[in-house]
Amino acid sequence: MSPPRPLPEDDPHAAAGRTTTTAGEAAAVVAIAFGVAIASSLAALGQPAAPAAFTDAGLMSTMLMEVVLGLIVLGLLQHRGYALPSLLPRPTAADTVFGALLYLVVWLGGGALLSPVYDQMGPQPIDQMLREAHVSLPVVVLTALVNACYEEVLLLGFLMRGFLHRGASFALGLQVLVRLSYHLYQGPVGALWVALGGLLFGVVVWRTGRLWPAIAAHILWDVLPFADGNG
Repeated sequence: MSPPRPLPEDDPHAAAGRTTTTAGEAAAVVAIAFGVAIASSLAALGQPAAPAAFTDAGLMSTMLMEVVLGLIVLGLLQHRGYALPSLLPRPTAADTVFGALLYLVVWLGGGALLSPVYDQMGPQPIDQMLREAHVSLPVVVLTALVNACYEEVLLLGFLMRGFLHRGASFALGLQVLVRLSYHLYQGPVGALWVALGGLLFGVVVWRTGRLWPAIAAHILWDVLPFADGNG
């Protein structure tokens, strides 16, 4: 098996700086970027009703929060001497197509693997949230663009890559664990689906060194469930 391709820190356009991270930096970034989402997701466990349905106002609020928190995290990393240009996604047509195929693999493969669990457990909280959603497609698309970049840049570009020196299994598992922790509100099936998708996204980024396929797949994952009648 050939070794994984270099990650974006070896791009000649990336500024000098480090791309590994420490446990303290990782904990700070996770707390800043995902702490509120993790706490909210954990609080939703065991609740009799699903979390509130998606609305334009809720999506816009989430997007604004991610922009603000993202700037705080980038400021922190810049202060710590991190190579910020290495986190910049580089979209290409080929990687967009790759991302669409990646989305299909995750969606169809996850559905096939988890359908027995879904049949046994029945409708999940995320099903009710989507069914009762009142959103417009432009807001969904804009939020998906921001959210996909936010999550994949921080989870894969920063967290996973930052711990690859400790082994790929550790780095992949860590980003999946963080990703899973703030998606628990979706119910067991939804959370497992997110974990499977996050694992595959991580493997693709680890093996190719490119963030955009995972981001493109994530955008489709966020948009398409709303595309049937909510536009």
